[in-house]
Amino acid sequence: MFASLARFTTHRSRLVLYLSGVLLVLAGALGGGVISTLSAGGFTDSSTESARTAEVLDGRFGSGAPNLTLLVSDKRGVDDPAVGAAGARLTERIGAEDGVEQALSYWTLGKAPALRGEGGEGGDSAMVLVRITGDEDQVQETLERIQPEYDTKVEGLDTRVGGVAVANKEITDTTQDDLLLIEMVTFPVLLVVMLFVFRGVVAALVPLMVAGLTIVSVLLT
Repeated sequence: MFASLARFTTHRSRLVLYLSGVLLVLAGALGGGVISTLSAGGFTDSSTESARTAEVLDGRFGSGAPNLTLLVSDKRGVDDPAVGAAGARLTERIGAEDGVEQALSYWTLGKAPALRGEGGEGGDSAMVLVRITGDEDQVQETLERIQPEYDTKVEGLDTRVGGVAVANKEITDTTQDDLLLIEMVTFPVLLVVMLFVFRGVVAALVPLMVAGLTIVSVLLT
């Protein structure tokens, strides 16, 4: 088979070159947007007991572990009456966002000590715990929408967004960026290696084309 392929590429080198170029362009067109269609899931094994328990709690009781945290700080201290009123408004505001199931905070839980920082008199920081509902893709969509509004100054308070949802989003974004960088670096290097090994543009493009089509077909399945 390989001998026949070699004879074909030798006698039809121009045709093979053209076909390789066309198929390479088609592969790029078909696979170029595949990253945006991939799921952001996979961080949690749905078969584990903890995952099943969380699913039951979410389905039957409408509750689950918070996956978004706001760190709220103010120099006046979190026990200052004005800060407390602003913190309560902030909690109510993010709790009313589409896709947010629940929001609780130091101020709405009766000044729970576990949610207060120790810096300054009475603590100058406290946490708002938020539960974004939906699967991992929906959580990321909600986070992308609301993060710019809360990773700033809200209700006069300095707020910073963190938590599991933010960590998962950063992992996904970094993976996508690294994947694109790897493709941009490896393709020209691989082409040079193929040119050196096969000593010809046509012979070098054939394995690159096959590899590219294989990768695209795997990603699209």
